[in-house]
Amino acid sequence: MLVVHSGCRGGHTISHAHRLLADAFNTLAPEAAARGVTLALKPMHPAAAAGCGFLTHLSDAMEWVDRFDHSSVRLSLDLWQFGHDPATHSLLPDLVPLTAIVQLADCCGLPSADRERLLPGQGTLRLGPLVTSLVEHGYTGDFEFEIMGEAVESLGYEEVLRQARLASDAWTRRLRVPLLK
Repeated sequence: MLVVHSGCRGGHTISHAHRLLADAFNTLAPEAAARGVTLALKPMHPAAAAGCGFLTHLSDAMEWVDRFDHSSVRLSLDLWQFGHDPATHSLLPDLVPLTAIVQLADCCGLPSADRERLLPGQGTLRLGPLVTSLVEHGYTGDFEFEIMGEAVESLGYEEVLRQARLASDAWTRRLRVPLLK
């Protein structure tokens, strides 16, 4: 799996940026499919997207992937970016079939340019219920903890892994489905 950001507009109109993205995926998708690689397009919350991406709404990214209609092109759902938005819950029935990977990290407040990603339970996102909801809507893809920033750096690698495993195990017991392999 390769998670792909749309990139910033770079002075292009939004329609031209979309055409450039489509051109890139038209080139990459057949090559990825031939090698068994999924390209997971990652939208970003507007507050965290500066210089990183022009796809800043989950519904727009869903529409883009659906319209592109290639078996190797799916979505990356970053709950740090979109888990706080009640609209994400209403999108789940349509979102799940398009999603290849769900990225997990907690946060305090809305996403921001500092990109401080916390361990589950250290912020305000209700990650457990979000994970449960995804699985209940039929999601069977990969989950990835994407935890970074000053708050977790001080814990050290082993402690971050231990706490991520504890969260995963708790969700697994509730779902009766292993999240981490």
